[in-house]
Formats: sequence, structure tokens, C-alpha cells
Amino acid sequence: MQIAEVELLAFQSSADCSKTAFLTHPVNTPTIEGVGAEFFTEVNGPWPVQWLKNGEPIPGAVQTVYTTDPVTADNAGDVYSVEIVGCDSSNEVQATLFDPAEQPVSIGINFVGGGANGAPTRSDATNIGGGQLQAYWNSLPGEGDGSSAGEESGLLNSRNEATGISVEWSAANRWGSGTGTDDTNAKLFNGLIEGGGNEEEAAFVTFSDVPDGSHSILIYSIARPLEFPNIDFELVQTAERIFMRQLNADEYNAAPGLLQVTSTDPGARGRGNFVRFDGIGPVNGEITLNFWDGGGGNSTINAMQLVLDSEPPPPPPSITSQPVSANGVAGEVVDLSVRADGASSYQWSKDGVALTDDDRITGATSPDLSIAVFNADDEGAYTVAVTNADGTSFSTPAVLTAVTGDIADRLIGHYKFDETSGAKAANSGGTAADVDLMDFAGPSEQWIEGRIGGSLNFNGADNWAMIPTYEKPGQMTVSLWVWTNSAIEFDFETPPEIIRNWGDTEGQFRLLFDGDVDAEEPNFELGTQLTVGPNNPRTDEVNEEEFPVARWEHIAFTANGASLTMYRNGQAVSSSAYLGDISPGIIEGIALGVDVDDAGLPVDGEAYWDGRMDDLGIWGRPLSANEIASIYVNGLEGLDLTNATDEAVVLPRIPVFDVVRDAATGDFTFSWEADEGLYYAVDTSTDLLSWQELLTGFPDGGATEGALTYTDTNIPQDGAQRYYRARESEAPPFYTEDFEGGEAGWTATMDAGDTPWELGTPSVDGLMAANSGTNAWGTDLDGPYGAGAVSRLRSPVLDLSELSSPKLEFSYYIESTFEEEGGQVNILDENGEILYSEPEIFWGKTATWTPFALRLPPAARGQKVIVEFVLLTAGAENGFAGWYIDDVTID
Repeated sequence: MQIAEVELLAFQSSADCSKTAFLTHPVNTPTIEGVGAEFFTEVNGPWPVQWLKNGEPIPGAVQTVYTTDPVTADNAGDVYSVEIVGCDSSNEVQATLFDPAEQPVSIGINFVGGGANGAPTRSDATNIGGGQLQAYWNSLPGEGDGSSAGEESGLLNSRNEATGISVEWSAANRWGSGTGTDDTNAKLFNGLIEGGGNEEEAAFVTFSDVPDGSHSILIYSIARPLEFPNIDFELVQTAERIFMRQLNADEYNAAPGLLQVTSTDPGARGRGNFVRFDGIGPVNGEITLNFWDGGGGNSTINAMQLVLDSEPPPPPPSITSQPVSANGVAGEVVDLSVRADGASSYQWSKDGVALTDDDRITGATSPDLSIAVFNADDEGAYTVAVTNADGTSFSTPAVLTAVTGDIADRLIGHYKFDETSGAKAANSGGTAADVDLMDFAGPSEQWIEGRIGGSLNFNGADNWAMIPTYEKPGQMTVSLWVWTNSAIEFDFETPPEIIRNWGDTEGQFRLLFDGDVDAEEPNFELGTQLTVGPNNPRTDEVNEEEFPVARWEHIAFTANGASLTMYRNGQAVSSSAYLGDISPGIIEGIALGVDVDDAGLPVDGEAYWDGRMDDLGIWGRPLSANEIASIYVNGLEGLDLTNATDEAVVLPRIPVFDVVRDAATGDFTFSWEADEGLYYAVDTSTDLLSWQELLTGFPDGGATEGALTYTDTNIPQDGAQRYYRARESEAPPFYTEDFEGGEAGWTATMDAGDTPWELGTPSVDGLMAANSGTNAWGTDLDGPYGAGAVSRLRSPVLDLSELSSPKLEFSYYIESTFEEEGGQVNILDENGEILYSEPEIFWGKTATWTPFALRLPPAARGQKVIVEFVLLTAGAENGFAGWYIDDVTID
């Protein structure tokens, strides 16, 4: 049983004017000549009301609905209003005469529905409504309860004339939406038929015997309360498609109106209750609409119009940038914005109630809304209606949440899994219980290396874990790092569960793998699901390939009372609308790594998670997109979630590999996506724990195209399985030389003495190796320097004209006697003239290779230079090793 709305009223004979308010005012209402017009109002309590005509009370007109006397040309100018007795008065309105002959000819049908929510609901012959105003709607079926399939011939048109046009429909079910019967549009929306479950099982409506011409189809679509379906429409004759997230009756009743959707992109659905297809030429006299579920619930249509020989109207505004949910710190300013093409006016609302500017709120009727001195009373779902003369578009909700600014705000549990032994994992933050490990073989084997410190490893066969108790929130966030140990293979009836409070049939939330067993190539989904009232909103990320194996992935979801959003590696990947608090479920705790029954015990041996889990966080509030991204970026650096902030971060790009192995040579060649100007490193591993760097700062000059290619030709023939990864790396220095490839353009000369600079491996007392590799420059690699030496080592000419502030770095070893004996660094111009001499003389003895850095002075910048190292010795021999240079860089 489904109950849409219950009201208990005790009408009073008088009203407290300090509490009274109109929720809806009457509006100007069209009617056909000789028929009375119906006016409606709604007030915020059981207050007495009185309708007035031309300022005078109408005897007996004391209900919230009033039907006038038959309207004619003589009385069409009468003015009507309603007052809460002794208090407020409504707007003044009029009954306007509607002449069907002045409108294009149309055929309107409404599905009367049945089952609940006030259905079946029929339109009276003279009710006027729809996007193309008309009377004489055809209620389907003509008599009795609604039907999910049927045929009607001889439909009436908008001028009350019989036509030869017929209609046939076949749908999944019929029901009622709960929009009520207070006006014609509410009646049209109240009955419904349901869409097919998918495109292959689409429901349809076909108009037959339609005359030739260029026609339009208008479709009205409102879902049942608490449901948030996506619906896909296809006009068969033109192959056009429109993708909509339906408003439900709760959303419509809060702000009645036709909200047109025009989106042709299933990834960017418009939110509304009305679509149209134009320029339709019937094929063999037929026009067919197919419609089916696009996810999120049972899709529906309520009514349709076929407008003959129509001129398509200009489109309503198109929202190009939706408002984004955000956190607000008490006392600070919070901003929301929307961007739309073709808009002439804006109206922001909070939880369905229109906002007005005051001492804290500005921009209530502009694209940019600002709330000063934000506080907990400002929490809620904010939407904006964007309007022009041709219609209104309605934004998706943006939820504002009051926070302290601390990532630990309303943290329920933080599990680092850094233990090294034992059968518990500690909660390091929040009030939830520690994790109990179940059926693990030993005290330590499950504790292995994680993304951040340690992690908990599940074997996929029989071990699992449980958080016995936790505070069950109405809104929440779950964040964790996961690693799959092997390819996901499972029975689709019992998919692997990563984290779950869910029994046999219901629960609070779950995060799981699932898939489409009916697909030609079964696809795998990482999905989230909630229970909200009688419904289970769900969002999935569909992967054409299996979930990555042996790689850390960050996953998270937020539930903010209006939308369930799933994130992967810091980015939102899917979202599903819902409304209300998450239900508490029937299980006290949270199971990790297994599917459980109503008692919280494993139900099937094939539903165990085979993988690792790290840095699990559970909050009783929705985290912002910035916070989720910050958790991910910090995790990449080995920092846990406590380091996250609400500041914007730049997400690193994860390259995607395309790998080819040469059957003849065994070499691996792989390509990956690359951003222009960036540099990359490539690593290899045999165990995914320790990695060997193959190259870095690749390619020279940075990437110039959208993909890079590298071939590994040095693969040991050891039979080991090898893994590769590409990652962004720092740009290489402007110039770097480790001398492993030879002299590389460096030259050595002697002005005096017999102590030459030599390239090779040092072998003197105190120094038996290069700083890196095997080669370094030294003043006599295997003996002491001689007396009276002036020995020079010069780099090739280096063009530093593009560097604003170049820095020279090198490693050195020195053994000399006193300050007058030692090393000198000079910067020369390209002709060998000195631009700068480093005043520090390198002398004495260093214990080992020592780094040195020099920021070149202005006189040596913006030109071509030579770096010179000079050994200077005195007149006596003393047996010291001299000066050695390695690993020179300029950046």
C-alpha cells in the first residue's frame, strides 16, 4: 500500500492573523463561454475563507475551491478574490473566455490511471490545460479504471469535433501520481502509465490515421511520490531522443508548473515534467512514441497532445551550469550560482519555498545567490527556476550543509587498518565501535601494506569483518581505498559486497559490485544503494571492462537528502536523485567484505570480497566534492583522510595503458594518454609492492600530443609476471649530466702543472666511487695532485636565454691543504670571458660526496654560458687527492 498524503484538519470559525498565510493564490483561469471557471487557493491552516466578486462576499463561497456562474461576454470582466476571514486577502483574478477556434487543432489524451493516489482521474470535457491550451481532452480508457494497454478510436479534437484519429498504447502498469484534482493540469498529471524496463522492452503510444503535415507531440510526465526516475523518450518516425529526470508529485505540488526538458544527452538529463517533439511527418499515417526507464525508478507518462500542423515555439531557457552542493561554515558567506542561455528571470527557492532578499540573502531573483552569516537554519535543498516568455527550466537541487570547517565534523568512524596483529581494527575517530575480524586464519596475515600505512586484506573465500554498532545518520558519506586481489568473478545473484548495512531485503546503505548478466559481454558496476522510505535509490558506475586488479582505487559516496552521488578517484561518476532521510535499516552494525542477512551473518560463500581495504571513513553528513577530492589527493601522498580540507584541489590524471607485446622479441610497447607539456615516469614491478623506475622526465621537452609510447626492451627472461605504471613526473632539469655516457662535450685543459682532469671511477684514499653510476671527473683519478697546478674543466656552451633565474647544482669531493689550494667555480660567456667567479674556494676535506647549489647572478643570466671548474695548487707537493665533480644540473 502506498499513501501519498494525509491531512488532519479541524476548521476554525476565526483565524489568528499572526499565523495565517496563503500557500497558493488563485490565478486567472480560462473557460469556455457558458461554463463556469474554477478558482483554487491553499492556506497554511484550518482558517475560514470567503470568496468575493467585485469586492462583495459571495454567499456560500467559503471553501478553498470556487466555481463561478457560467461565464459570458457580459460578466467576463468580473473580478474575484478570496480572503482569510478577518486577515489577508489574495490576488485579484478574472475568468477569461477561451475560444478553441483561435488555437491550433490538437488531440489531447490523458491516462486516467488507477490503483492509488486519487486515480483514476478524468478530465471534464471543458477543462482547459496543457502546454498547448485546449479543452475536450480524451480520457483513456473512456470508462472504468485505468488500463496499461488499450485502443481508442474516433478521438475528439480541441474543438469538440470527432476525428478519424485513433490511439493504441501498451505500457508496464498503471497507477496514480498524487498531483490531485485542483486544476486541469493536476488532473492530467494524476493518472499514469509506466514505461518499459529498458529500450528493448519499451512501452509505446501510437497515433494512427494521422493526416499528412508537420505535427508536434507534447508529453506530460510526473512520477509517483518518493520516486526519482529517469525516462528515455524516442520519437520513432524521426529517431529523435530526449532524456529527462522526472519530477515526482511531491516536487510538482510544491511548485506547480510545466517545466520543459530538451536534453538529447543521457549524461546531462534535464529535470522537469514536459517534453515535446516537433516537425513530425507521419509514416503510413502513424506517429509512435517509445519510452522506457533510464534508471532511478518507474518511469511514467500521464498525458499527451498531438498538435496538428504546428509551428514549434521558441525553446525555454537552457541551464548550462547547475548550482553545486556546498558546505557552509557558521558565520561565513555561502554562494550558489546558475548559468542559463535565454533566461529573462530567476527565482531561487529553499526546500520548495521561494526566497526573497533581506539583510542576509541577496540575489534571490538573479543568477547568483549569496547567503551572509550562514547558519544551521540555512541548511536545505536550493533550486532555481529560470524563465523566459517561452517557458521555465528548473535546476537540479544544490544542498547546503552547515559545517565546522573540520574534516572530522560528524565523523562516525575512521579505520586506518594500520594494525599488525590481532582480531580488531581500531576506530581512531568518531563514536562507532571498533571493527571485529571474523574467520581470519591467523593474528597477522591479514595485515599487509596499504595505500596509507597498512590495510586489511580479505581472501574472498570465508573471512569478513563487522562494525558492531554505529550512529545511524539521515545523511552520510562513506570514503575508502580498495584494492582487488583478482579479477571479479561472481554469481550475479550474490555480488561481492565491500561495505554494507543491508539485510535480506532492506537496509541503510551498501557499496557493492554488480553487473548485467544479460549483456552479450557482462559488464561490471561499482554501485551504491540507499533505503529512503519505501524506495531504494541507487547509482552505478558501469565499466565495460572488469574493475582494475591489483591497483588502489579511491571510492566514496555522499547522500545529502536530495542526491546520492558516487565518486571514484576524486571525481563524481554518477548520481541519483531522492528526497528525505536515509532509513535506519534493521541491522545494528556494518558488515565489511560480505553479503549478510537480517541477522548480520554471511549468506553465501560466493559473496565474499577478495581484496584490501584502507582508510575507511564514515560521516553523518555529506562531504563536499572538494573534501572528497582532497581525501583522494592526500591519499596519493600517503596521508590519511584527517589531512583533507574543503579547499579546491587539482586532481592528477591517471594514464590509461594500451599494451602490445612483440611475440618475436618479448618486448613490451605501451601507450598512454598524456597532457601536452607534461612529463612522465615509467616504473615496473613483479609484485606490485616494490617498483623500479625505468625512466623519468619523459619525453624530452614534454608531451606534444595526446598519447605517449614507450618500449621496454630489457626484460629479464626469468618467467616472472611484470607490471608497469606511468605517472606524471617533475619536469627534468634544463640541463643534466651524470657522465655515464662519456665526456658529453666537456673538455679538460691545463694552464700549468701536470695534474689533469680525468673521467672515470675515482680510486684514491677516501673516495672509491662516483656520486652516481661509475663515472665522475677528478683531478688525477688514482693519485694526488701535483704542485703549481692550474687545471680547467669546462662544460659545452649552454644556452640559458630562456631561463629567468637559473640554478647550478653539482656534487663534489675535495681533499686539499689550505684555502689558497682548492677549487674555483667560474661562469664564462660563450667566448670564454669570465662573467662571474664564485667567491667560495672549495678546500679542506669532505667526508663524502657533497651537494652544492648556486643561483646564477644577474650578470650570468639570459645568455649562452660555459661552466668552468678550476683546480689551483701551490708550489709544494703534499699527497692530497684533489677535486672531483659529478652530476651537474642547471634548472
